Amino acid sequence: MSLTAPERDAETGGGFGLVGLRGRAAAIGGTVWTDTTPGYFWLYAQLAMTPSAAVTP
Repeated sequence: MSLTAPERDAETGGGFGLVGLRGRAAAIGGTVWTDTTPGYFWLYAQLAMTPSAAVTP
């Protein structure tokens, strides 16, 4: 069975949308959350800044 991109992203957290951002943040011990106020969409991220969270290319 082949999944479409949105289905695959929702399943694995590997997309470019909010699910993907949350998945990538969680992979290094961080979180991503959103909020709205009239006329605005807020995106917040809290990411670990420790050597163990660093990704080596």
